[in-house]
Amino acid sequence: MVGFIDDSPYKRGSTLGGKSVLGTIDDLPDVIRKYEVSLVMVGIMELPAERLRQMLALCSGSKARFKIVPASFTQMDDKISAAMLYDLAPEDLLPRVQVDFDQKEIRGKVSGRRIMITGGAG
Repeated sequence: MVGFIDDSPYKRGSTLGGKSVLGTIDDLPDVIRKYEVSLVMVGIMELPAERLRQMLALCSGSKARFKIVPASFTQMDDKISAAMLYDLAPEDLLPRVQVDFDQKEIRGKVSGRRIMITGGAG
């Protein structure tokens, strides 16, 4: 682990567990490049989907992978194992709670019809 990123510019240079706060989210691409980061662990509780999309857009030129630390573990003092992390998924980028549909019910309503879906991305 090379350090932390925090949106508060006032925390830059401070330390947490012996690791420095290296900058803000806007500095993330430079930090990834400078320290050759291959994995970014996102542990920000209630990070808005829009801000997560901004992070990914900022880092789109890097080969770093992103993993999400479940919110329940972000305030624990225990160590986090790799098994507790999960890959970034499309639903993490939605600005709302994911909606699940009954595929059988939907199929029965639209089968044999021409339909247009709007707003299908979120």
